[in-house]
Amino acid sequence: MREGASAIVLAIAWRARAEAAIYLGKLRQANRAYQQASTLAATARDSALRGQILVGWVHVLGMLGERRSSESKAVEAEQLLRRVGDEEYLRKLLMNRAGLLYHEERYAEAYHAYQRVVRRFERSGTRDGTYVALRLNLAVACTNLLRLDEARQLFIATEELAREIGLDFVVGHARFNRAELERLEGRYRVALPLLISAQEVFAKVGARDMQASVDRAKAEIHLDLEMPEEAHGQATAAVSAFRGEGMELDANLAELLLARSELALGRPEDAELRLATMRGFFSASHLRLRVAQVDLEAARALLQRDRVDEAARLAQQATRALDRLDQPAQAAIARSVWARAVMARGRASAAERVLEAVLPSLARLAPSVRQHVWAAAAECAAARGDRGEAQRRYRLAAAAVEAERRMVPRGELRTRVFDRQSSVYRALLALALAEERPRIDAVLRWILASRARGYLDRSGPGGRSSTARLEARRTELASLTRRIEHLEFAGGPSATALRPMRSRRHLLERGLAEEVRTLEARAGQAGRGRDRVSLQRLQSRLTDDDALLIYQFVNDRVVALVLRSDVGRLYELPCDLQQIEADLARLRLQIDTMTVTSGTLRHGAH
Repeated sequence: MREGASAIVLAIAWRARAEAAIYLGKLRQANRAYQQASTLAATARDSALRGQILVGWVHVLGMLGERRSSESKAVEAEQLLRRVGDEEYLRKLLMNRAGLLYHEERYAEAYHAYQRVVRRFERSGTRDGTYVALRLNLAVACTNLLRLDEARQLFIATEELAREIGLDFVVGHARFNRAELERLEGRYRVALPLLISAQEVFAKVGARDMQASVDRAKAEIHLDLEMPEEAHGQATAAVSAFRGEGMELDANLAELLLARSELALGRPEDAELRLATMRGFFSASHLRLRVAQVDLEAARALLQRDRVDEAARLAQQATRALDRLDQPAQAAIARSVWARAVMARGRASAAERVLEAVLPSLARLAPSVRQHVWAAAAECAAARGDRGEAQRRYRLAAAAVEAERRMVPRGELRTRVFDRQSSVYRALLALALAEERPRIDAVLRWILASRARGYLDRSGPGGRSSTARLEARRTELASLTRRIEHLEFAGGPSATALRPMRSRRHLLERGLAEEVRTLEARAGQAGRGRDRVSLQRLQSRLTDDDALLIYQFVNDRVVALVLRSDVGRLYELPCDLQQIEADLARLRLQIDTMTVTSGTLRHGAH
């Protein structure tokens, strides 16, 4: 008897150790602790305790991807719990089995399984912490199924219920997950305040790991918004907090955001040192995909520092690793960095040969990838002195910019994407100006192309129903893309298993682009004609006393285009370009801050 009692005490102690390990994210340690607890409970012949221990173990095995073991333990747990009539733990078991489906990406099955458990809880009248966590999981499943309105309402209702019964930690999680939902739709102004309020809750309950997760999420958003200064501060805070909690993997993932922000801020030396340390960690952890990603970012840093030989070697290394890992999009980006490094050596033809391997399959890749590769190929042609081929390739890059713009939800974010990629249009403008006798109509076309799209994006094509349908398609694409990226970099399913998801993404991109083009064509036929501005049309609006003056940066100079009703002329202006750029940088910072913290910019701010 005494031996049995001792075994029970030890089993309970090992279960507590397993639960603590789960809280710290140490799943392997939790797995071993549950194994010990289960063995001790079996020795004591305590069916009720062993059934409860198995419920927790099912959850951990599912998180570890050990489906077969998890399912066998679930069957055994159900038999034990039914024998002793433990309805509470039977509900928890059903919840954990639904979680297994979720972690296997079987979101529709998980959704229905969670719903069944919710009904079971509601029939029993139970409104405890497990019920609240269950509703939160159901909302997350809804998000992955793009049942976004349902997910949003579930998050809000779950937050209210958690607040009523004093579960502040769940309140924070509901806000954190709702912020991710809003981010999927490009509603960053809604997502950021939610993250800030979630962080306040996590600070109140002392959940430093979740505070760090919020900082990392905010850093990702600010990198999306081209605000590297803010991203740098948030990523720094995340790294420090994760390290303080002993969460080294999470700390290194935040370090990667920190390095990206340093590259965006023009601090490649800092990024290079950081990436070297990260590479050692990911290599020791056998995370080959992360190693390749770090090599790619390090190659960018070296290229910024004009260490082109090292940049070429590292980009080539990253390309080959990504090819082996069947990561076509990342490999194509790595090839574009490799080609630019080779071109910086003065070997344009060799750089083109680097890109030849990816050009035939480029149409199947995302627009952002196509833009990178075609722009690099255009630079190669320009370096060889083939202006015609350079112009053709830059046009293909511009088409990719337009396609990417169509994929991004919300007008304001589409404008940001376009502003970030407008270097393609400036390159086309530079080629037009490099002609012996520049054609005024070509110069005007590329000046307007590099500027007008932001205004057009804010207006957007189609009516309300068309916009709602397009936004739903864009959201589905954004969700699918993030799931693919998460699985790729978390070392999840094999590349073969990811191919159907990539094919679905490609079909979504093509269908969305065609739908937007159709709507834009209809809008033009309806008489809007906003992006059909031509030299002849502009001049027809000018009287003999009018003149239209347009300024434009082109590489390291400023040009002015003067249009009269009967003539157009180009002038190069003697200006201090650095001073102008410094003033513009300050203005952009003010606009960026106002964009995120206020409301939509009025047209007068353009």
